[in-house]
Amino acid sequence: MKKSLLVAAASVLALVACSSNGEGGKNADPSNPVVSVAGGKITVAPEPLQFAKDKHNVKITWQLPAGTPYTFPKDGIVIGDGGDEFPDCHPEQNGQRFACMNKHNKPGKYKYTIKVDGSPAVPPLDPIVINE
Repeated sequence: MKKSLLVAAASVLALVACSSNGEGGKNADPSNPVVSVAGGKITVAPEPLQFAKDKHNVKITWQLPAGTPYTFPKDGIVIGDGGDEFPDCHPEQNGQRFACMNKHNKPGKYKYTIKVDGSPAVPPLDPIVINE
């Protein structure tokens, strides 16, 4: 009985550890966020996109899942007050991906807007990029 209880407890701990490292978890790659549309809303994982002090000139590539009816328009990602920190923002792969360079020359929090085209229409999302 004690052995099976111990095995059950270990299994629960393992599941909790796995879920904290999954998509959107603390260890998710901020340079490759996944954008999804469900329930009439855009979501992005991880959120926020956080870059350590030593991460410079990182290409951020937002990816829509395969088979989605949504695509990124030309202004699919707009980083507000980013100045020249985030140059060369553009859609790729027929709008299934969107890329921006993160120079990360100065620390700060940058709100950005994600828009997608498709049906049914969904409102934009305003997540954050954090450059430490």
